[in-house]
Order: sequence, then structure tokens, then C-alpha cells
Amino acid sequence: MRKPAIGITALCLTALCASCGRVEERTAMVSVPEALAEPVKEPDVTMMTTNGDMLELLLDYQLSLRLCNGKLHSIGTAYGHGDR
Repeated sequence: MRKPAIGITALCLTALCASCGRVEERTAMVSVPEALAEPVKEPDVTMMTTNGDMLELLLDYQLSLRLCNGKLHSIGTAYGHGDR
């Protein structure tokens, strides 16, 4: 019974020492411009009555996606992750 108690004690002490020795990484706070924080409006689906309207809606959704991706890229660049 003594060997498991020694092993458990050694394991607990190792975990305690590892958690105490951890260095906290600090990151600088970057403020995001107000224009990037605004949500992109979803295209209006209620006005769709023809196939042409459906095509217009698809193009509007693609534009909204490009706007969102552009905002995410700009925010990533501000935080130093612009290459992704």
C-alpha cells in the first residue's frame, strides 16, 4: 500500500510545481475600429419572386461574405495574423 501512496504524492507534487512555474503570456490589447465591429446586414429574402431575384440574392450573399471576410482579415492584421 505504501508504493501507490508515494507515486500519487510524487505525481501531485509534479503537477503542483508545473502549474506554479508557468509564465503567463500577456498580449497587448488592440482596439478594433468601429466600422469593423459593425455586423454585415443579411440580404432581404422577402422580395424574391423570380429566378432573377434569386440570382440577385445570391450575388448579395456573396458580397456580404466578401465584406465579412475583409473585416476578419483586417482584424487579424491588427492582431498580427494577417497572413492566414
